[in-house]
Amino acid sequence: MLVFAFYTYLFLQGNLQSDLQEVLSHPALFRAHVGVFVKEIGGDILFEHNAEKRFTPASIVKLVTAATAWERLGPEFTPQTIIWREGKTVKILGGGDPGLTIEELRSAAKVLKISSKDTVLFDDYLFGPERYAPGWMLSDLPQSYCPYVSALSINDGKLELWAKDGKAFLLPRNFGIKVTLSFDSKTESIEFSESGRNIVVSGLKDLEEKRIAEIPLFDSGMAAAMVLHSKPLRAKGLRAPKDLSKFPHVVIRKRSVANLLEKALQESDNFYAETLLRLTGALTGKSGSWQDSLELASLKLQECEVSKEEFRLADGSGISRLNEITPRAIAKLLEKMCSSYRGERFLSCLATPGVGTLEKRLEGMKLWGKTGTLRGASNLAGILEIEKPAKRRIVFVIFVNHHAAEAETIRELQDEMVKKIYALSLSNLTPHLRTENASSAGLKPGAKVHRLPVHANAGRRLSSALRSLRETYPVDSFHSVAYKTF
Repeated sequence: MLVFAFYTYLFLQGNLQSDLQEVLSHPALFRAHVGVFVKEIGGDILFEHNAEKRFTPASIVKLVTAATAWERLGPEFTPQTIIWREGKTVKILGGGDPGLTIEELRSAAKVLKISSKDTVLFDDYLFGPERYAPGWMLSDLPQSYCPYVSALSINDGKLELWAKDGKAFLLPRNFGIKVTLSFDSKTESIEFSESGRNIVVSGLKDLEEKRIAEIPLFDSGMAAAMVLHSKPLRAKGLRAPKDLSKFPHVVIRKRSVANLLEKALQESDNFYAETLLRLTGALTGKSGSWQDSLELASLKLQECEVSKEEFRLADGSGISRLNEITPRAIAKLLEKMCSSYRGERFLSCLATPGVGTLEKRLEGMKLWGKTGTLRGASNLAGILEIEKPAKRRIVFVIFVNHHAAEAETIRELQDEMVKKIYALSLSNLTPHLRTENASSAGLKPGAKVHRLPVHANAGRRLSSALRSLRETYPVDSFHSVAYKTF
């Protein structure tokens, strides 16, 4: 029976290896750079393939940003926007809340009775002067996924571009941005000039009401202040009064770090991720610059026993292709966060089947995950929970870079891998050897329990366990040792 247990162990381990290798041999992955790492939380490695090589993580890097903000700011920390009146002057101090809304600012304007006769000053310099990460390409800047990162912003840092009755306009409002239609070209295009304050839309064939595109809100600090006044002035270095109660004021403080991370992780929002990274740097590091903020993210990875050689960080959202990290490093980070005392709350910020970027993926499974996509890069990482026959969790990381297939095909292959991990885990990937009732087996009370973990070096581990069993028990009682799987 003991020998049968050994063969069962090897058979199950072999099944996972062969099943995942079968997926990896799919033609869509031919010449692609693929990395996979699968490990039981608190246990052993179940599978690895190129796990020590660095990959472009895309939005998977948001997990690093999230872990850094979570540990340094805390999930309950709530950034605040302070608005107060000093005579005829109204001052706005941006506090790094990416979720600030137009309605909240309009409400503040009513409370403070702001009029056109007032002077409105705003400070959006909490993070410093940078608005775009150094590693972003110029071609990225006009795209909706590439945010203008400021400590003061509204409307999630985006606007919608619409056309109707021969005119183009922005919603929820134009914020002083001039938008014009051009009929000189037959090709649809959107051109930006004057730092985004002039937009020309060309080549529209249908002039009926139409949503053309979503665009980043350039100079979002100015746009936020314009909700209060048509001609606000930027004023670096504003400080809120020590005793704010002596002045008419409004403090907008509604979204915690945990709330903001749900948006950043579940919807993979780049603006929220970059804002949280720089907020963490501004409040707990040297400054809110990308360099100083990323240094904190680097330290977080090192706390998870990830060496500096395993990663390179260029931003907090994954837009930059200069980001690189190994599958094993992401797995270490996820396991560390999952095992922390606030791990369950952290996991709740991730996407799940039916929610966020996993809305149409992996239905029926209990898992928390994060996707990451750029052109030629499709990645998936997360925690999979197995409830039967015994509750346990498995961390998985699947990186696919430099592929030439359709993104949907790569996602289907990733999901197939996760399903195979789940199916084989139900079949007891981690068997245990233990004695039956000591007295009925003829053994002394307190006989040792031997656990044989799944590992890439399974053969050597089993041989070692056999030797240990023979040394522990007399030869004549060795036949009494039984096995049971969990």
